[in-house]
Amino acid sequence: MPSGTALARRFAVLLGIIVIGFTGAVPAAAAAPTYARNEPAVAVATPSTVFLEARYVGYLRRTAGGALVHPEPVVVVRRCSGVVVNPDGYAVTTTVCVQPSREVLLVNALYRLGRTLVQQNELPAERLDTFVAGLRTSSTFTGAKRGTTPTVRLTGQFGAASSGDGAAPAVAGVVTKALPPAGSSRSWTPTRPPMANRSVT
Repeated sequence: MPSGTALARRFAVLLGIIVIGFTGAVPAAAAAPTYARNEPAVAVATPSTVFLEARYVGYLRRTAGGALVHPEPVVVVRRCSGVVVNPDGYAVTTTVCVQPSREVLLVNALYRLGRTLVQQNELPAERLDTFVAGLRTSSTFTGAKRGTTPTVRLTGQFGAASSGDGAAPAVAGVVTKALPPAGSSRSWTPTRPPMANRSVT
């Protein structure tokens, strides 16, 4: 019969084998595919995410008298994302995304014009902010005629979107319900079937 010392040695060897067995399993587990923290959320959210683009075309005019600040129309492009919340194609986004205030739109238009003038060497780059500040309180962003609003085209795209593309896969949309800016959300829906026919999972 083995002595107590011999049994202890055998028990120690057995324990050593068990530990080695678990230790050997760790690399196999570590080799399994791992996911970044946000990957599961992205996988779930991506199919319902829509790229929104609103293109405003209008003219900058002097508030007093209505004279044009610049003879050419100014195009303001606002881009953001929304989430489809209904199989019929309704999407939700923030208020400032697709229906900015007149003040926000005016500042956007002034910076757009200012940057164009900088590119044409008609305005020094370092005077861009001064240019905008000087016209901010004395001008307005209107449609083709004084007193009208700029035209706007709102489109949405799924997947890899391309800005400025009004053709397919971009789908025209319209704001169907608006909450006050303090509530900060707006509802968007397509005006033609293609987006509604796409499955959202």
